[in-house]
Amino acid sequence: MKKKIIAGALAFGLIPLMGTADVSAKALPNQDKVMKPAGWSCDAPYIACQPFSGGTGKVSFNYQGSSPGKIRVFVANDGSKSFKFTIYYPNGNTLLSTTTLNAGKTFIQEFSVNQKGEYLLKYDSGTGDSVDGFFRSVEI
Repeated sequence: MKKKIIAGALAFGLIPLMGTADVSAKALPNQDKVMKPAGWSCDAPYIACQPFSGGTGKVSFNYQGSSPGKIRVFVANDGSKSFKFTIYYPNGNTLLSTTTLNAGKTFIQEFSVNQKGEYLLKYDSGTGDSVDGFFRSVEI
C-alpha cells in the first residue's frame, strides 16, 4: 500500500526528486528601493504616518488627544539631499523652529502640546530639488 501512495505522489509531483534545484538569476522587482526598518511601519494607532516627497510641501496631522498632552514626532530623510522643516501649532504659531535634516538622518522628539486641532509640518529642500522623507506622529 505504501508503494502505491509514494508512486502516486511522485507521479503528481507532490514529492520533489532528490537533487533538483529551482534557482533563478532573475532580479527581484524594486530591488533598488531601500526597505524601511520595521520601526517605520504604519500598523500601529498613529496620529499620522506617511511618506512625503517633492521640493517643498506639507504634512498635516490632527491631534484630538488630551489637552495638555504629549506627542512624539519622527521625521526621516530617506533621500540623498538635506531639507529643512518646521512644525506649527493649529493656531499658526511655531512648535518647532526650522530644523535641517541631512540625508539618511532621523529626527525624533517629544513635545508637550496644549492645543487640539491640525498641526502642520512644512518641508523645503531650499534648492527646488525633490526630497524623500517619512513622517510619523504618535500620542504618548
